[in-house]
Amino acid sequence: MTTANERYRALMMASTFLHDLTDPNITKRVPKEIRAKARRILRHYPWPVDIDAITNLTLKAGTEWLDRTAPEDRA
Repeated sequence: MTTANERYRALMMASTFLHDLTDPNITKRVPKEIRAKARRILRHYPWPVDIDAITNLTLKAGTEWLDRTAPEDRA
């Protein structure tokens, strides 16, 4: 079962991955079509501030669909 923290981390890691794909200094041998596709996806991908806002809303609503804290930090 995927935890709320794992969902949050996956969204943040996917964002980093897509940004890296668009930067030829980071990913040197990526075809132009893949870079273009990553840019198109990023146009509609939530920014970190949006992901944080969704996290806050779900926590206020009493659900834990997303949680940015590590399990060991929760008390």
